[in-house]
Amino acid sequence: MPIKVKTTLKALAEAMDYQMDGYSLYLNVETGEIVEVSDEDLGRMESGEELEFPEDEDLLREIIERPEVYRALPSKYDIHEYNIMRNFAYAQKGRLRDDLLRALSGRGAFRYFKDTIHRYGVADRWYAFKEEVLKEMARKWCEKEGLVVEDG
Repeated sequence: MPIKVKTTLKALAEAMDYQMDGYSLYLNVETGEIVEVSDEDLGRMESGEELEFPEDEDLLREIIERPEVYRALPSKYDIHEYNIMRNFAYAQKGRLRDDLLRALSGRGAFRYFKDTIHRYGVADRWYAFKEEVLKEMARKWCEKEGLVVEDG
């Protein structure tokens, strides 16, 4: 039976979008809270070493001991923002499409892509596209995890 969680697809998508290197996000299915923890401290906790952020000890212990409550959200590596940008570029037409695809080739692709969407005035269109893709990823993740959330 699916677990109803007090959160929204939009909240999950936003959390997935703002991940930092070296940190992981977990959804508490009992409260709907999304928490962020240091991967390094999580590893240290599992191996019994001293924590860099000891104030997170209780939370880390909960995540380790209660995996049925704390579900790991997809990481930034699971999300592949580059692929989302490429799909957005291919969905465009004409010169915009060509310039976005060119921006995505080589070093500095993320910066050139952002510069290009702003130069063409399509940043709002890009962010809406990205939000919908992330919401769909969140929806699929929830299905896989047996969770039901609001569509918001």
